[in-house]
Amino acid sequence: MTLLILAAGTSKPFGEFPKQLLDVGGETLLDRQYRQFSSRFHEKYLVTHREELNGTSFTPFSPPSRRWKCDTLLSTARLWSSTPGDKTIVIHGDVYFTDASVEKIISCTGEPITFFWNGGIEGTEAYALCFSVKQNGFLNSGVSHAVKEAERNNSPPHDCGLMKLMGICEILKIQHDKVALTDGTRDFDHPHKHAAWRKTMGL
Repeated sequence: MTLLILAAGTSKPFGEFPKQLLDVGGETLLDRQYRQFSSRFHEKYLVTHREELNGTSFTPFSPPSRRWKCDTLLSTARLWSSTPGDKTIVIHGDVYFTDASVEKIISCTGEPITFFWNGGIEGTEAYALCFSVKQNGFLNSGVSHAVKEAERNNSPPHDCGLMKLMGICEILKIQHDKVALTDGTRDFDHPHKHAAWRKTMGL
């Protein structure tokens, strides 16, 4: 299996501080993800341009283009698993995953393409994506379509992520599924959300 951690954002609400390095109870988000996911994957890539995030046990990959999250994802296509019967999992590096959610994601077959999202809690956010080698071509078509649409519309950076890709899959009738992670898995879009979460967790 191949794991791709997308961490090429600017983190503007955090004053450019990498959200992947936020403390979540004695460890960073990135360290937590490594602990949760790494032992289950043959190939592990950290997709980032930020030197502050290098030095982990992930293989670094600097995306040649990162205008939108889908743009970054498209630039990783050559890293997607090509071994028959295998799969690729993509996660956002700024997401706090519960252990139960990690198991759901890892146990996914990727048949069909599967999106993991927040079920509409605090807006709509997609946290992860799983697809089998058989789905590589379909996913590439969907991501390419999303990027081309973003180029035509001159979309803002936040407007072409995994939720957009999910919508494109629906438009193109690319078979896909979506699984809600509503057990505490979440991302931190703004500092006050991270602070509120830490207070709730007693940290």
